[in-house]
Amino acid sequence: APARRQVRDVPLHIYGAFCAACPAQFARGGASVLQRDGAELAFPAFVALLARLAPEPGERLLCLGSGAGRGVIACALLLNNCASGVEAAPDLHEAACGSRARLPLEAQQRVFLHCGDIFVAQSDWHQASIIFVAAGAVDEASTDRLVEGLQGVGAGTRVVSISRPLCRESSRSPAGFVLEGAGAYRMVAGGNSMVYIYRRPELT
Repeated sequence: APARRQVRDVPLHIYGAFCAACPAQFARGGASVLQRDGAELAFPAFVALLARLAPEPGERLLCLGSGAGRGVIACALLLNNCASGVEAAPDLHEAACGSRARLPLEAQQRVFLHCGDIFVAQSDWHQASIIFVAAGAVDEASTDRLVEGLQGVGAGTRVVSISRPLCRESSRSPAGFVLEGAGAYRMVAGGNSMVYIYRRPELT
């Protein structure tokens, strides 16, 4: 049986802000956007995952392959910190921008969305201390490049790989990281997806 997860209560105004920003259907984008949006983690899954990561005030979050922006927006609201997302698909990026526009103004100012290849901003990855990776949308060659790029992040950085591990063997971790755990988390479209959590050890 899966381990029980501790999920903290979410203030109603935060949950309400998320639901208003990320409705079940988008005004534009069509079925293709809705179908791919379903491949993102559900809001309760983000709550549980962030509770496990235990971020501190001021930590920055980065989503590589941020899709329709649900994760970026959820983290910005839950953490009250800056959150950034990079998404290559223009229609998903447009959907994410629409969701950000429905946030309260003070929350909009903490959300940064970029449309393009995830590697364009590789030199800035080190600014984030929590990095989510939509690994299911990354091919094997790009995964190797991704792991290489993550060598530049700072000590203590957590990398969360959604849907598959960053190593061919799920029990292993990329060079310079340790595997902190793995578990199944709920997706928007229903069903669960495996999530793998890696940490860059502190310098000794």
